[in-house]
Amino acid sequence: MSSNSNTLSVDDEYFIDDHISPKLLVVGDTTNQFARLVSRLNTLNINIFTVDHCKDAIDIAQDHDFFLILMGAEEIRRGGVEMAFALRAHEATRNVPVVFISQIEKGVGDTEDSYGFGIAGSDYVITPVNPDVVEKEVSVFLDMYRHRKELEYSEQLYKTMATRDPLTLLGNRDQFESDLKKALANAKRHGYMIAVLYVDLDKFKPINDDHGHKVGDQVLIEIANRLKSCTREGDFLARMGGDEFCVLLNMIRDADSAGMVAKKIIKVLTAPMDLKKVTVSVGASVGVAFYPKHGDNYETLLHNADMAMYKAKRSGRNDYRYFHDD
Repeated sequence: MSSNSNTLSVDDEYFIDDHISPKLLVVGDTTNQFARLVSRLNTLNINIFTVDHCKDAIDIAQDHDFFLILMGAEEIRRGGVEMAFALRAHEATRNVPVVFISQIEKGVGDTEDSYGFGIAGSDYVITPVNPDVVEKEVSVFLDMYRHRKELEYSEQLYKTMATRDPLTLLGNRDQFESDLKKALANAKRHGYMIAVLYVDLDKFKPINDDHGHKVGDQVLIEIANRLKSCTREGDFLARMGGDEFCVLLNMIRDADSAGMVAKKIIKVLTAPMDLKKVTVSVGASVGVAFYPKHGDNYETLLHNADMAMYKAKRSGRNDYRYFHDD
């Protein structure tokens, strides 16, 4: 194992996290044949993993997202081409490029070797190893990897933001609709009760008017965090827009269970918020509707929870009401 902190051996108990920098796997003797090469490649700000034998490469390649595998000449003779074919057979490693470092250039006319190098591998470099040549080769695959990751990240970010509120990162209205419809289908199938809590903040507008929208945004983020503390794993939260939020309680025993959550929500949301430059307080009005009592579809349940919330506001705010609760 190289003394450089960016170089990791398979036997190390600690591996640098995948997201810190791209990973390269070098298969071969890095204490002799590839010592200068590994030292040179460390300047690319990548994590270099090393194994001595190609038979060890498959296992580690399935555990890590390598942007490239460099295969030494000695390891090619020990089954490196076969190893590259084996990598192609696994879903996790199918697209990992392999570059062979060969002692003899493989011509197009050499059918057997050309097939192995051209199909199993992505390219080859001729020995004796020239660090400049290998660094340029690795840089090409590194640029391709980073470009692909940027595209994947952008795609994932787009998908995430399409279903998330950009300020609080809770689900948005579309996501809540999807979650509630799935929950209703499961509740109908298995015969259990669910509840929708429609939460509207009281006294939020004066905060925006008196302290500005930046403070208002901080309040909404804090509200989202406090709401999370009131729910269980398997429940769903969403910001429906403005200062309105919804909570979906899955698999509840009875109406009292939802009432206890509504009380807790009001308690935690009305506690003072110590922000950077100001301390503010808000209130909360909560409306509660149940499946199957108050509706068996998304539109009806949401509407009835909303109506119950307005009833709570009319009763004096900082309160909760069930739909049709007199």
